[in-house]
Amino acid sequence: TGQDAPGEVAFAVVLVDVAGNSTTAPLGSVSIDSVPPLITLGDPSPARIGRSGIVSVGFTVSKPVPDVRATVGGRRMSCGSSGSLGWACTRAMEGDEIADGTEEPQSVVVEVADAAGNRDVAATHVVFDFAPPSVVFASVGYFPDPSNPLPAVQSAKANTVVQVALSASEPLATSEPPALQARLGATVLPFTIVPGTLSDDQVVFQALVPTLQPDGAYTLAVTWSDPFENRGVFAIGETVRVKTSQPTLTVNQGAVVFLRSPWGNAAEEDLGPHGADREVEA
Repeated sequence: TGQDAPGEVAFAVVLVDVAGNSTTAPLGSVSIDSVPPLITLGDPSPARIGRSGIVSVGFTVSKPVPDVRATVGGRRMSCGSSGSLGWACTRAMEGDEIADGTEEPQSVVVEVADAAGNRDVAATHVVFDFAPPSVVFASVGYFPDPSNPLPAVQSAKANTVVQVALSASEPLATSEPPALQARLGATVLPFTIVPGTLSDDQVVFQALVPTLQPDGAYTLAVTWSDPFENRGVFAIGETVRVKTSQPTLTVNQGAVVFLRSPWGNAAEEDLGPHGADREVEA
């Protein structure tokens, strides 16, 4: 029972006849073990995995165990000894563990039992990532060229630099860089990555507006992927406003009135015979 002290216990049979004579015969011994094997579980590797690759987890046990079982997301892992009391369990991804376009944490459960049937269970988790990064932040900035009379603008004329800064929901892959599309119907405003801005989950794109770029609000979409080859295209709520056409100015000459102050000969200014080459206030 659970109250029996652990250790070696010897058994014997004692036979007593009707006269009181007795004889004893040993039956052997058993070892009583009520102490469970304790698991020290390490972190899974990797902590996040895509459709391909191998999930592995290592652990040690406080005593020898003949029975080891491990699962990830309810799926059996292969386990083997990695030392006197160490174990390693692995499972190759098949790519259909969860639905495409989703990511979910999966429990990694390890259970061991010793020769006496004492058991211990330990658990951790790994994330199955089958979804591309989403856009969590976007901003559009306009930087006018030195010839622009306005220090700040809300639309881009020719030679204006437009920058679009984006943040993703997870780290971005650098092996397949992101791309930004800016479209007005079939018209494209080309953007490139600002050197040095692709870092972890952030990237900045920029474009120099050409002279004859058509006017309008250009819609934005980014194409990018995570390190697990999940790639997707996401529309961005911001737009890039372009205005390269010149404004039209029409002057009604009949409504133009020239004024001089003060009136008459009391004026100190000498405007010449006809006020030639002199500025007047209109």
